[in-house]
Amino acid sequence: MPRLSGALLPHTEDLGVELLSVEGETQGGAAFRIEAREDRGRGEHPGHGEGRPHHLLGHPVVHVGPGPEPVRLAAGGVHRGVELGPVVKDAGRRVERYRPEGPRRGTSTGMRVRWSEVEERARAVVAEYDGGVTLRQVWYRLISAGALPNRASMYRRLSSHLARARREGRFPDLVDAMREIHQPSAYADVGKLLAAVPDLFRLDRTAGQAEALWVCAEKDTLRVQLAGWLGPLGIPVLVVRGFASESYAALVRERAALDPRPARLLYVGDLDASGEAIERDWVDRTAGCWEVVERVALTVDQVNRYGLLPAVGKGTDPRWPAFAERHGLDPARPVQWEVEALEPADLRSLVMAAVRSHLDRERLREVLAEEARQREALAAFLATWRPPGGREV
Repeated sequence: MPRLSGALLPHTEDLGVELLSVEGETQGGAAFRIEAREDRGRGEHPGHGEGRPHHLLGHPVVHVGPGPEPVRLAAGGVHRGVELGPVVKDAGRRVERYRPEGPRRGTSTGMRVRWSEVEERARAVVAEYDGGVTLRQVWYRLISAGALPNRASMYRRLSSHLARARREGRFPDLVDAMREIHQPSAYADVGKLLAAVPDLFRLDRTAGQAEALWVCAEKDTLRVQLAGWLGPLGIPVLVVRGFASESYAALVRERAALDPRPARLLYVGDLDASGEAIERDWVDRTAGCWEVVERVALTVDQVNRYGLLPAVGKGTDPRWPAFAERHGLDPARPVQWEVEALEPADLRSLVMAAVRSHLDRERLREVLAEEARQREALAAFLATWRPPGGREV
């Protein structure tokens, strides 16, 4: 099998890029066609620090010659018109399959899956989340890290493997946000109810704030995390689950109309063709509710900053061509970036930074102090209640 030589070879090896095809001529004669599978970014690039790849909207930048101009290798994409000149000595030859790490077996993508290692990495992912994590979030993190190929069949295999591991006691529980046990609350007696009441009491912790903050998530996989982070602040969390129903939009319009303060919507969703459309649709159908709409995640800048690799997009999405044009992507290679690919600490940092920038913390402290005072008074009052027969609560 022919091998590339010259400056391109060590750079692709250092960055972990798998070249699928290369065409070109020597001495700057003709344009090259370079096709690559993915970047596992392990090199050093100026401005990004050791061990962090340089990405431009998911396109790893690889310097191939002594000059300043880079070649952009899209993950699964094609870069045309790059003139490599004398740095490529095997010019004019086509490399049908070149892998710097050598052939690997196990999947149709050439990636060998070692399920014991995948399980260990998945366990580490779960440990990073407070309040639980869904299978979908684990899946996005694993494909983003390159531990699994991004295919629907591989998601099903991961689900089956982790389910068996949980049954055997080898893996922690995951959150199933779509299913729950529906049963009315019940208490052993009135005393048990009254003992629980003080902990249930809360004031409106947004009282006195200049703005009414709302956080909206595109997907239900984020609900547990966002509610856990924002619940202590009293900030409502909306989950549209894709294109939301008119009933849900009407409910939010009615609720927002009850608050006279200007409202700010902080939005968290995927960076893809449908994700942008879902955000626009939701804002349009809740028109009049929001003074300001701010996309907290996921943005192009964040994709570059955190080095997020793209997942395979939906070529059948009619919104893809316009999305590709807006972001300078190859329309023949649909891609998308899932917000779940962000590490939980990074996502929390982004959300909480956006919230705190619009939060009067002194006013919040005052509300919390008053809430504690009233809770203490309520507990003291309930302690005086006696059931029939005079037994203490």
